[in-house]
Amino acid sequence: MFTPTPLAYRPQILIVEDHPLYRDALELIVLSCYPDARTTGADSVLEAKRMLMEKHFDLLILDLELDDRPGMDILEECKFLETPPAVLVVSGHTRSDYVVRVLRFGALGYVSKAAPKEELTDAIQSVLNGKLALSKDVARTVAESTIFNQNLPAHSLLSARELEVILLLARGLQPKEIAARLNLSVRTIAVHKFKAFQKIGVKTLIDLFQYCREHNMFRYETDMQKA
Repeated sequence: MFTPTPLAYRPQILIVEDHPLYRDALELIVLSCYPDARTTGADSVLEAKRMLMEKHFDLLILDLELDDRPGMDILEECKFLETPPAVLVVSGHTRSDYVVRVLRFGALGYVSKAAPKEELTDAIQSVLNGKLALSKDVARTVAESTIFNQNLPAHSLLSARELEVILLLARGLQPKEIAARLNLSVRTIAVHKFKAFQKIGVKTLIDLFQYCREHNMFRYETDMQKA
């Protein structure tokens, strides 16, 4: 869990974005808030994970749509850091269920890529001070949904990897095929399957397929493919 610490307003900031022009624009916006900030860029999940292991960052600005792996993998990795950074997600996705998954997995802020610059600068400052920050369009989407009440769908509790595994299972892939595709062991796939089945309350693959279809979960595959 991120704990804000007094800064000499020379924060260490990691910007994870695979489009160089957009990454440069984010850096300029950061420097408009904190001229003495030290910024570092990464264009992949693998590179970002390596940097997070090697160095402490006060803030992680994260695009979830990366080329090599889903950006959610980085959020999960941050949970295991001794001093995790504050995380501000900047994304083109504003669906309420998508936003809540990101917040549940540790992000402190979520800004739409359609938001004006002023909302992003406000979010950067808020998140660095340990405060929740949402751009207006994201906040509106969340407020209009039932996302923070007791009617949350069970699959909102799934980790990024659990979601990925059950969608592949629901599509009919065997555990060995999934393990090969995700570069994981069959045992690890079994563990993800067991935990996911418990969370969403299904017992068979038929139940799983029906659950995914009823909750329109196959739409997440598009996000994963983009990511």
